[in-house]
Amino acid sequence: MIENKVSIIIPSRGEQYLTKTIRDVLAKASGDIEVIAAIDGDMPEIVNDKRVQYIYVTSGHGKRYGMNTGVAASKGEYLMFLDGHCMMAEGFDEVLKKDCDGDWVVTPRRYKLDPDNW
Repeated sequence: MIENKVSIIIPSRGEQYLTKTIRDVLAKASGDIEVIAAIDGDMPEIVNDKRVQYIYVTSGHGKRYGMNTGVAASKGEYLMFLDGHCMMAEGFDEVLKKDCDGDWVVTPRRYKLDPDNW
């Protein structure tokens, strides 16, 4: 475990916007992060960044299996699960660390995403 690192785990099965989501996470993070995409099915366009790790999971095991696989590979002190079709706010990772106690589970506020005007 690396202190203060946020591990963002994205289980995905054919998620059309996964690559955009990963790029958005990388662009909006202001601290030490890692992105772990657990892919069930076809491999998306790869984002070449040392903070991104792709794990291919056997097809048909489901979202929970992808989440658990991502957790097992994570190195962060903080874990964040994200769907493959999300946008983040600037500095989301630092807000998460500042606002949470070590034993909290937090659900983010969600807004409707307009994929045409991403």
